[in-house]
Amino acid sequence: MNVNEAVALSNAHILDLFSNEQLKHLGLEEVERDEARQEWVITRGFSRPWGEPRNPVSSPPDFPRRIFKIVRIADPSQQVLSVKERQTVS
Repeated sequence: MNVNEAVALSNAHILDLFSNEQLKHLGLEEVERDEARQEWVITRGFSRPWGEPRNPVSSPPDFPRRIFKIVRIADPSQQVLSVKERQTVS
């Protein structure tokens, strides 16, 4: 599997897994190939409707809260092994 296929698979998996949460602003954050484990490690970022500011002219820290998920995909089986939250420093 190449990097584009791995990223597309992570995107489809996140959208399916969180389909009932109306994700917004889904984006690619990081991609890494773990050669030792033969896995792709892909970080996706998004926001959820309840993380949006109530006031459209808000300034930080009221900007939308962004969530980051790390998706691990086995290569070459293309099996999603895990989806974990990436902890961020505030």
